[in-house]
Amino acid sequence: RSLRRDFWRFTGPRAFASVAQLALQRVDVLLVAALGGLTAAGVYAVAGRFVVLGQLVNQGISQSIQPRLAEALSTGDRLTANHLYQTATGWLVLVTWPLHLTVITYAPVYLGLFGDGYRAGGPVVVVLASAMLVATGCGMVDMVLSMAGRTRWNLANVTAALALMVALDLALIPPFGAVGAAVGLASAMLVNNIVPLVQIGRALGVHPFGPG
Repeated sequence: RSLRRDFWRFTGPRAFASVAQLALQRVDVLLVAALGGLTAAGVYAVAGRFVVLGQLVNQGISQSIQPRLAEALSTGDRLTANHLYQTATGWLVLVTWPLHLTVITYAPVYLGLFGDGYRAGGPVVVVLASAMLVATGCGMVDMVLSMAGRTRWNLANVTAALALMVALDLALIPPFGAVGAAVGLASAMLVNNIVPLVQIGRALGVHPFGPG
């Protein structure tokens, strides 16, 4: 019974957080379609396609480092945990920042690959890519939080980010269209990364900012 209780105390919030994270990546497109029209939704969906590439890199690095990080945190080896976190963040920045900076600089060119009608999504690309620069610079904070056993904190963070995004979308999409949705998602990204960054710094004494 004790093992069952401990298992679900850790796993339950993580499962719900995964569902909320999925909603965070999908609900905004539906809201743009409902509040701004299908044309705006199409532009918004295409303009944010580059975000998936950054997420794939993040997932790959997270899967490779997660077992060692969990071991270091479970044994109280904060020095090793901090080193692993900083190394992973360095690689994440090295791979993803060139992508994000490129799409910011050449947003019309990037969108033109999908057709001339999508070039209007340039501001959407700039907003989302700028938020991704901050998010990747924080490293895989949600994974660090979970591996430290703070899955409830992670669930609270993702839920707050999702609620903020929906609220901003409802307020900004009618007057600003796809750009309003981009501001909502960007704000949710910042909350979902900066808040846990502060949490792990205070609770665990680790941070992603190293020589790399």
